Amino acid sequence: HLSSKAGFELVEKAKQESENISCEVCPHHLFLTEDDLEKLGNFGKMNPPLRTKEDTHALWKGIRNGIIDCIATDHAPHTIAEKQKPYNEAPSGVPGVETMLPLLLQAVHEEKMSISDLVRCTAENPARIFGYTDRGSLEVGKLGDVVVVDPTAKYTIEAKNLHSKCGWTPFEGFKVKGKVSKTIIGGKVIVDG
Repeated sequence: HLSSKAGFELVEKAKQESENISCEVCPHHLFLTEDDLEKLGNFGKMNPPLRTKEDTHALWKGIRNGIIDCIATDHAPHTIAEKQKPYNEAPSGVPGVETMLPLLLQAVHEEKMSISDLVRCTAENPARIFGYTDRGSLEVGKLGDVVVVDPTAKYTIEAKNLHSKCGWTPFEGFKVKGKVSKTIIGGKVIVDG
């Protein structure tokens, strides 16, 4: 998980020396910083830890210039009870499956990244890196895995509206624009509305 400016610079240099290098970043390292730890406490405990605003700016730059290949959730749905343990006993990690796309759509709205960056980092590059030739883009003969979004829908992320059994999100109260309206897997509608 790329989380720092220094890490980004190492990957950028390594990519100049080899084509067989890839990296990813998680939403929590793009949207949260060490400044959020006072509010989050153990709910902000993760590995690698949250970094500075300067680090998050470098990560966004890495997405825009194509050095960062993928955005992945590192979904770790630890329960509230687990995260409320003393710091040394509390597990690291945060939930993120359901909040990643709305956060990234908000980033597109704020011009932190383009819609092309979003598609490249969440579909095209992961398929290419892991050797899936039957998915990753909308083309005849591909599996037809598609997420349809309403780019104008505005709402606030709230744990009570999420489906993860952990019951919390570090993005509680984040306002986003862009909501999933339909999910199609292998050409079959899985979620509608």
